[in-house]
Amino acid sequence: MFKCVNNILKNDTNCFNIAKSQVAVENSRGKNDLQIPLDIRILRVIKETAMAKTQNKQKLELEYEGESGDVRSDAFHGTTLQNALKIREQGFLPRLGIAGVGCYFDLGSDSSARAFALERADGDLEQAVVIRAELHLGKTLDISFRRNPEIKGRFQEFQAALKHQLSVPHELTFNDEKEKFLQEYYLNVAAVLYFNERSGIWYVAVRDPKRIRIVSITTLAGKEI
Repeated sequence: MFKCVNNILKNDTNCFNIAKSQVAVENSRGKNDLQIPLDIRILRVIKETAMAKTQNKQKLELEYEGESGDVRSDAFHGTTLQNALKIREQGFLPRLGIAGVGCYFDLGSDSSARAFALERADGDLEQAVVIRAELHLGKTLDISFRRNPEIKGRFQEFQAALKHQLSVPHELTFNDEKEKFLQEYYLNVAAVLYFNERSGIWYVAVRDPKRIRIVSITTLAGKEI
């Protein structure tokens, strides 16, 4: 039977060791029926632990169930003219950032997008572009840790467990860890929000480009493309 247990759990030895420890504690407290073989009791604990983990994950997902229906037409993306033409032709491409993988926009103000576009265009007003878009946000998650300590706590627990599994320290970047966290617990979220305390601007990462509609493309010189 132990061979069977080890084969089932060969990729989760940590879970197996935790189960053995818990059974040992139960034995010391007289909570177990010692007539039941040890390997059977270990399997029982593993099953209960897995069920609890699944229930917790489902609970987190239920918090974000249902479309919010929120549509934002005050979303801005700063870039260069060359990139803007590619976006108009091919659509936005998700990238990895502070709020995971998504298409990034500033909400409510174009000041940050304008500054970013001007920097990317080396100060050329004709080449610096701001794209205004309409976003169908759907299910959202605020990942601003200072504003959402509960999410911060969950992420830190996930981060600690993830680092314990990695064979090479610092194998993943902070943004990589955030994306894995989102995939593990919030896979059904369509847009991730992040508040920049320094600039006072909300940023959003739209995970599905199909939720984006371009409203206008304008250079900082005032020319509509």
